[in-house]
Amino acid sequence: MTMPKARTPRNTDDEGLALIARLLAPYLREEFQIAEEAPSADDWIDVAEEIPSRKRQAYAACRSGKLPGRKVARRWLVRRHDLDNWIESFSTATETPDPNVSSLDEMRARLGLKRVG
Repeated sequence: MTMPKARTPRNTDDEGLALIARLLAPYLREEFQIAEEAPSADDWIDVAEEIPSRKRQAYAACRSGKLPGRKVARRWLVRRHDLDNWIESFSTATETPDPNVSSLDEMRARLGLKRVG
C-alpha cells in the first residue's frame, strides 16, 4: 500500500494566490479603466507657477472666492479652466478717448458744473 503524496504548503499557497489573482483580475481591470477616464491631476495647477507676475492678485482672488481654489500647504491650487475663466473675466478692450472731451470736462459734467470761459 502506497501513501498518497501530501501537498506541500508552498503548492497550496501558490494555487491560492493564483485563484485570488484570477478572481480579482476583472475587478482590477475595471478599476484601472475608470481611473484612466477620471480627470487627471494635470487639471489642478499651481497659481504661482502659471502666472508668477500676478500671483499676489491670484492669491487674493482665491482667498475671497472669486477664483475657486484650494490651499495645499503654502500653495494655491486651482483648476485650469477656472483660472482661464478668471483671466478672461478681465476686460482687455480699452476705450479710445474722444479728442474733443477731456477728462476734466467729464468730471465737470458728472458734478454738474459749468465750464467758465
